[in-house]
Amino acid sequence: MSGEDWTILVAVVGLLGLSTLSFSRGRASALGIPLGLLTLDLGGLHLATLANHLTGSPSWSLVDAILTAMSPPLTLHLVVTFVGGRARVRTVERGAFVAFGALALGSLLSFPLPSLRPWVESRTWLACFLVGWIPLLVGSVALLVRHLLGTSDPYEKGRTRLVLAAMAIGGALASTDVLDETGLALPRLAAVGTLTAAVLVAMAALRMRLFDRDLTASTVLYGAVMLTAAAVSYLVVFRLFDHGLAPLAVGAASLTIVVAVVVTELAGSVGRARAQKERLLVMGRFAAQMAHDIKNPLSAIMGAAQVLEPALSAEADKEFLALLLDQTRRIRTIVETYERLGKVEPERVAVNLETIARAVVDAQRLRAPHVRFEVETTDQTVGLVGDPSLLEGALENLVRNAVEALPDAGGKVTVHVDEAVDWVSVRVTDTGQGMDPRRAQRALEEFFTSKPQGSGLGLPFARRVAVAHGGDLVITSALGKGTSIEMRIHKE
Repeated sequence: MSGEDWTILVAVVGLLGLSTLSFSRGRASALGIPLGLLTLDLGGLHLATLANHLTGSPSWSLVDAILTAMSPPLTLHLVVTFVGGRARVRTVERGAFVAFGALALGSLLSFPLPSLRPWVESRTWLACFLVGWIPLLVGSVALLVRHLLGTSDPYEKGRTRLVLAAMAIGGALASTDVLDETGLALPRLAAVGTLTAAVLVAMAALRMRLFDRDLTASTVLYGAVMLTAAAVSYLVVFRLFDHGLAPLAVGAASLTIVVAVVVTELAGSVGRARAQKERLLVMGRFAAQMAHDIKNPLSAIMGAAQVLEPALSAEADKEFLALLLDQTRRIRTIVETYERLGKVEPERVAVNLETIARAVVDAQRLRAPHVRFEVETTDQTVGLVGDPSLLEGALENLVRNAVEALPDAGGKVTVHVDEAVDWVSVRVTDTGQGMDPRRAQRALEEFFTSKPQGSGLGLPFARRVAVAHGGDLVITSALGKGTSIEMRIHKE
């Protein structure tokens, strides 16, 4: 094996370790799956390159072409997930997957259709790849630079610098192999670039909480064991098989690991999604059953009190009985409200969103005197047809979350109510620390919370209320600049 081959082997081992680390985070981090897919793709293409060097089989160069074609869109997907704002570049991202997917499909078809192999190995294929790859690389770097300039959080800046360095170094050096095949006679440094990028991303993960949370000792130990086992396995296989069988053995072993990781992750994702749905279903049934069980004794209490009312003569007794009936009716109203909250079925009446917003803010003022509240409205009457209880509950969740996002010393929460031709909106803005793009993307997931005592149901409920009223909930946040959540409701 040459020095280049050993470098490629080390790069493959490093990518395997990083992919294992990424997939171990899974749904716990927004970056887990995108980074895992990209590192698996890069590891596979470098392994195919190594196998091609050692065996000379043209089949390995075709595998290399397939995986190489998929690396640009996977890279863009990772960058967009990291910086957030996927909706703004969704068309570009989908177009990249379609274009490079077509290039990969053409390479794949060269196996059953040998007549396509000359095209896959030609400079035309390389030109098509470079025409798409260079703009995506420049655009990805621009997204990272803009994100770096737009955040004030030191940890997010550090993470962004490392990811930007990995992107720039890995992308630039990876291009040398492709450009060398066009006849420019450049040194082939793709493996060095990939290994450097993997080290930088690993530093961001271990030292700067790239995966949202600190990695546990068991996770780091697991990754180290996987790296060691992979390195030893590769070395043993290369020692035992020196004449062509080694690449096949390594390829088969790597493919088995890839399939096992992907299948395990997919099964885990499906299982987690199913478990989440089951939890929501159980909670809904529990709430419905609890409401039913409470309403029965309440009806009995109200019936008994109404029977006793004519028999009472003392004014004091009548006052106590009136208080009992009033509070019982109040409890029944609360139970009925929570039944509707679980189903999110609006009872539509004419409501004024400004009145609701001011009532919610007034209530929060009493609970959080250290916070400055401000309600901003237009000169118009902000009215719509909706369910006042649901809207009040949703807005209360938004304001309470904003208060909890502020430091203990206090801060400011602004509630801005606005009206347009077809919709009414209320935007709640706080001056807290804000969220990074990965956390903001997951904030609307059921049961996702960064608070020790949080349930992870407040924002998802507010969104369900907005959707039930023909609108939606949009989160805008940046570390060091606070968070703004807008609930839009369609007029009827």
